[in-house]
Order: sequence, then C-alpha cells, then structure tokens
Amino acid sequence: MDLDDAADADPLGWTGVGLAFLTVLAPSERYHDQRKKTHKTITDWARQMIRQVHRWLSDRALVIVGDRSYAVVALLANVVRLPLVNMVTRLRLDAALYDPVPKREVGKNKKGRPAVKGPRQPTLAKRLVDSNTVWEERTVAWDGSITRTVEIATGTALWYHRGIPPVLIRWVLVRDSEGTFTSQAILCTDQKADPAQILAWFVIRWPVEVTTRGVRTHLGVETQRQWSDLAILRTTPALLTLLTNDTGNGMGEYENTRIRGKRR
Repeated sequence: MDLDDAADADPLGWTGVGLAFLTVLAPSERYHDQRKKTHKTITDWARQMIRQVHRWLSDRALVIVGDRSYAVVALLANVVRLPLVNMVTRLRLDAALYDPVPKREVGKNKKGRPAVKGPRQPTLAKRLVDSNTVWEERTVAWDGSITRTVEIATGTALWYHRGIPPVLIRWVLVRDSEGTFTSQAILCTDQKADPAQILAWFVIRWPVEVTTRGVRTHLGVETQRQWSDLAILRTTPALLTLLTNDTGNGMGEYENTRIRGKRR
C-alpha cells in the first residue's frame, strides 16, 4: 500500500473537501491519432492551467500538488519560472539527482561550455537502505482531524534530464515504522520549504481523489451518453459546478446549525 492507497482505504474519514474550479477536456493520444490531430499531453494541459490560474491570482502564492504523472522535469522547469508558484509531486526513487554546479574559480579561464550540473548524488532508493541516512520523526497533519508520526529524510538536489533546463528541488523520503504504506519520495520546487510542510501539502491532495470517485459514482461524470466533444465539454463542468455549489451550501448550512446549537 502506498500513500494514495492509505487515503483510499477510508475515504469517509477525510474531513477535507476537494472542489473543482477549473476543468479541461484532455482527450487521449489514440483519440488524436484517429483524427490526425497533434496530441496534447496531460502535462501540456497542466502547464496551461497553472499559467491561467497564476494569471488570475498573480499576487497569491500557489502550491500546485500532483501525483507521479506530473513529476516531469520539463513541466517543473516551466512552472518554476512563475513568481510565487511552487509545485509538489511524487518523485521516482531512481530519479537522476545531482549536486548544483560548483562555482568557477576566479582567475581560471576554463574552455568549453559551462557545466549545467554537479556530481551525481546517490539515488533515493539507495538512501532508503543506507545506514548513514539521517531520519527524523515528524508529526504531520494526516487529514482534517488527526495527525500522524512518520520518519522523514530530506535534502536538496538538482534534477536534470539532457536537453531540459535543470530544476532545483527539495526531496523528502517518507517511511512508516508501522509498515502501513511503502516508503515514498516527494519533491518540492521550494528548497526552503519545511519537509513536514511538504508532506502536509501532498496529503491535502487526497480529498481530490475522493471527490473524483464521488462525481463518477453519483453524478455520472465520464459516463455520459453524449458522443459529441462539445456536449461532454459542457456537461462535465456543469456537473462539477453542481457539486461545488451543493457542497458549499451544505457546509454553510452545517456551520449555521452548529452555531445555533451552541447558542441554546
């Protein structure tokens, strides 16, 4: 069981709610191939959506949280150029991580192109079993009502793929002494972020998984009978808006009832 499976094990236990405010229709690669169209990947859509939200809220700090599908160097390299935008995703245990580029010594005229990365770091898979890895117990918010103590190891690195600008990240290894989930790695593009906060940011993504399953089960999202792209493009945002409005109204009514109960 991994971190996401731990969330799915008891979906009714989450007090947080994930509500939609922006959706896009992202057809599959096969769909585009059949129609001789250029395919737009899920990370292409993500980059466009993040830039749109940043344009709307340019004075707000944004923390974008995604699963392993969004742990793509090209996407992160694009996002880190946006002011006040920070991204948190899963990270592969075998990701190629490096030290930052050493500063050139003054007075030495080195030939060739400047280096883009320093020496290679051990993989996170090796750090998991390395007896020299420093682990620290931290208590983090596990959902809206409880906390949990886990072991965390952390560090900073340069994530690099050939031909793509490198990205400075803070990596966080998470393991559970109770063995309820397998050890995981998370990255954050803010190297100064506290590792416990990074894990807390990642955890708040779980209600989105519950919401997605709920709208499929109760509102029929992705099971509509329309065959037209435009019809799907209209109905899916409408159904998600219905969920958001009803949830907001329900939470407001619950809060009013709770306040009235205290006054009695």
